[in-house]
Amino acid sequence: MAKQDGAPHPRIAAGLEAHDGSPLDPGTDLDGFAITGGDFTGSVAPGLRILGSALADCVLDGAVLSGAALHDATLDRVRAAGVELDSARLLNVIVTGSLLSGAQVFDAEIRRVAFRDCKLDGVNFRDATLVDVSFEDCSLAEADFGSATMQRVRFPGSRLTSADFTRARMEEVDLRGCQLSVDRGYDALGGAIIDSTQLGELAPALAQHLGLVVRDD
Repeated sequence: MAKQDGAPHPRIAAGLEAHDGSPLDPGTDLDGFAITGGDFTGSVAPGLRILGSALADCVLDGAVLSGAALHDATLDRVRAAGVELDSARLLNVIVTGSLLSGAQVFDAEIRRVAFRDCKLDGVNFRDATLVDVSFEDCSLAEADFGSATMQRVRFPGSRLTSADFTRARMEEVDLRGCQLSVDRGYDALGGAIIDSTQLGELAPALAQHLGLVVRDD
């Protein structure tokens, strides 16, 4: 796949220091670490900072990471069901093969981030800002983008079903190449790009939303 403008390229130094598995506490600062196999289930670490680091095979289910900052990082096979990342800042990050179902990511700032082969069902992106973000081969059933600001966001190969785009603001949001259904927020689709097949699939719901009566007699 050709690289898109604004694609993430995390700056991570060679020879990262191995993390010792110590708990995540409020304001923890992890700069230049390899964090492998850590179980941080239920951690309460608002303001956590992860910079220039790589996480692999970690568990963060139910962790409270409000206001966290993840810059120049990779997350591989991370399990973080129900993680709280509200008001977090993600910049230049690649997330691969990870589970974040039910994550709370509202009011977050997400820039130059790629999610690849991730499960993101029921994620709450309300009021978040997403710029140069790609969801590649991901599951996003019932994802909530209500009131989100979305610029240059793509969903190739993803399952984006029962989505909520209520009052979202879109610019160059490319929905082509994904399985798409929308529960709420048809008015916000201005600024999105869809293909003719998707238009045909959305037409009945769009007609109902607009109050159109389609009769062939």
